Amino acid sequence: MPKGAFREFARRGFLLVAHIDAEFVGYALYEVARRRVRLTHLCVDDNSRSNGVARELVDTLSRKHHDLAGILVTCRRDFPADGLWPVLGFHARHARPGRGKDPTTLIHWWRDHGLPDLFTTSANDEVAVVAIDHNVFIDLVIEPDRPDAEESRALEADWLVGRIRLAVTRETPNEIRKNLDAIERLRHWSKLELFTQLQYTPVERDRAKAAWDGAVSSPRRKDAEDCRHLISAAAGGVRIFVTRDEDLISRYRTHAADALGLRILRPSELIVQLDEVADAAKYRPVDLEGTELSVGVYGNEAHGELMRFLDHAAGERKNAYARRLRTVAVDQMAHRQWVRDAAGNALAAWATYITPDAQSLEVPLFRIDRKIPVSATLARLLVLEIKRQALRAARTVVCVTDPYLPPGVRTALLADGFRPAGETQELQCAVLDARSKDAAISLAATDYPMREHVSAALNAASTVEQIASLERSLWPAKLLDSNLETWIVPIRPTWAAELLGTEQTLLYRPDVLGLSRELVYYHAPQNNPSVPARIVWYASGAGKQRVGAVVAISQLIAVDTDAPERLHRRYQHLGVYALRDVEAVAHNGRASALRFVDTEVLPRFVPYERLKELAGPNGLTTLQGPVRIGSSLFGQIYQEGTGRGV
Repeated sequence: MPKGAFREFARRGFLLVAHIDAEFVGYALYEVARRRVRLTHLCVDDNSRSNGVARELVDTLSRKHHDLAGILVTCRRDFPADGLWPVLGFHARHARPGRGKDPTTLIHWWRDHGLPDLFTTSANDEVAVVAIDHNVFIDLVIEPDRPDAEESRALEADWLVGRIRLAVTRETPNEIRKNLDAIERLRHWSKLELFTQLQYTPVERDRAKAAWDGAVSSPRRKDAEDCRHLISAAAGGVRIFVTRDEDLISRYRTHAADALGLRILRPSELIVQLDEVADAAKYRPVDLEGTELSVGVYGNEAHGELMRFLDHAAGERKNAYARRLRTVAVDQMAHRQWVRDAAGNALAAWATYITPDAQSLEVPLFRIDRKIPVSATLARLLVLEIKRQALRAARTVVCVTDPYLPPGVRTALLADGFRPAGETQELQCAVLDARSKDAAISLAATDYPMREHVSAALNAASTVEQIASLERSLWPAKLLDSNLETWIVPIRPTWAAELLGTEQTLLYRPDVLGLSRELVYYHAPQNNPSVPARIVWYASGAGKQRVGAVVAISQLIAVDTDAPERLHRRYQHLGVYALRDVEAVAHNGRASALRFVDTEVLPRFVPYERLKELAGPNGLTTLQGPVRIGSSLFGQIYQEGTGRGV
């Protein structure tokens, strides 16, 4: 673990230290993401290992984060600590091969906090592919003992197995070719097979180069090789490029982010931001801008085109898949949709129909082309769209019966509250338009297999984190009989249009795909809302684009305050902001990023005058910044904007 990473973990509050009589005896290094704690280091001084320090550290983590599903740790089977985890209340979940010359096995251990099923996430961590520059390649396999290589070698840690996969660009072999020492050249060539080698077509490379040339008009001659590495990484579809070259980072980091959607990070930055980096690599709504994707209804003529979604790798038979397509095609109650690119190629297809019992919306087909870079982004957007279909049809359950879901689709479903229905392959989720815990319980269909889990989770929910989690899993539920705060946040009409999708703009916005599941909004770092919370977006009433009304509802999941450049680099994949826009809202060199999810644009905007009426004579101040409001007022605003009763 690089020293810089320790400092960053400590700054974020993820370093727990143990003392005995003022003497430092141990620590736990961890991170919180995806509704669980991931324990990275648990270290105790040799002379204190019989004093219960390890147990106290782990118990403190559980007490501190009791509202999360549990604690996950990865440890080599041949480490002495392998026998410690069961003593500390962990159980082995699964194993996978380790990394290195000597065969090792990594055991994934889990300490469960005993929360109902809906508080957990069944989605497995997915591997993030990251490209490394030639110098990091040298650090790892050629000269691991050279000065400063230690930071790069941290990327080989066993706990990173299954979380990142290191790749080399096509420029690394080109640089090896220049080595005049034939023996060294062969040694370098032999090490290439240890890494993924990025593949792409000439068209993809030309597209990336054109974007780069448009952003960097006259790079320095000595930077040519670095620029080719960045172009190759972007053409190969990766979103993270790792280097120790500070000159490269400072000179091209912003250009790479804006032109190529590529984040340039030091190895230590990658380690500290691992979950965030993995999510950013998979989920990039900004990639949908300008892609001219279209959503439409398909008919029988699309049968041949949809055969491209046959899952050979998973053992799906062609006849069985064709039979499924025909069954969906002849069902007059089925609603069939697909997403196509500008060339007319099908990228995703799904079908829904309302079951005769009038309680559930069934999804017999849900396929996405897993080879396209935006597959994970599409999956997350379409899962919410299917939930919206269920809401419009007044159905309280969505049942996905397609037995060959692509991995990205299954991950998106599990992360969004879907769970296996009994012993079947089906995944089900409740869609509850309720305003209280009791109402949500009563709305859950009596024959819904997850009813007991829903009831248990609602009854057990006590912290704001748990309430926020349930409002996402049981969307569009709004549990107003809870202590989850609500904030009105003013937003300029321009950003309301482009960021929230409140109206058509010059930015291309397909009707389903234009609205991202997760976005970020920047403002001055003053009076930041608490986290988590609900956000009521008020589009301000000043200027030519005057709106002066509440236009949308979201859930706030994080507030991050930092220098504008660092914030933009961290979140540029989520929004429409340029760096200059973030700098414009900064105060004393710092800005705040509000990360929010699951935005609902209100069918009926709530004007400011009506908002004042609902709030009463003493209930609302001037909306110059975020303002906290009560649950009762939020319920009235939501009812007014949606037309759906409380």
